[in-house]
Amino acid sequence: MKNKTQELIEALKNNPDRELIFLYPDECSDHSYTLGYPSRILVDEYYIDGERVWLKHDNADEMFDHYADIIADIIFDELYPNEPYANDEQEEIINKKTEEFINGLDWKKCICVFIHY
Repeated sequence: MKNKTQELIEALKNNPDRELIFLYPDECSDHSYTLGYPSRILVDEYYIDGERVWLKHDNADEMFDHYADIIADIIFDELYPNEPYANDEQEEIINKKTEEFINGLDWKKCICVFIHY
């Protein structure tokens, strides 16, 4: 099993067109810097939605559910204000609109390094 440094070097060599980003736990500290180590390296794409960073493939299911809920609320408020639940046909519309929305986002290619303290 190769170490994370070697894995990162290989990912950088094989994907020179990708931005290098780092994701780490959001923990408060009294110090300016904390020592951390790469725990996972992932070649993916990312999108920032407000304060949330989405990874296109790594967060696919969670992201789809998140945006499908928002899109369903919009569609139901406008088209079906008196219906509490979507039927199969409406679910298909919501799923299609969600896929179109996600695919239309401004995804940036990246090599993502997860940092563990």
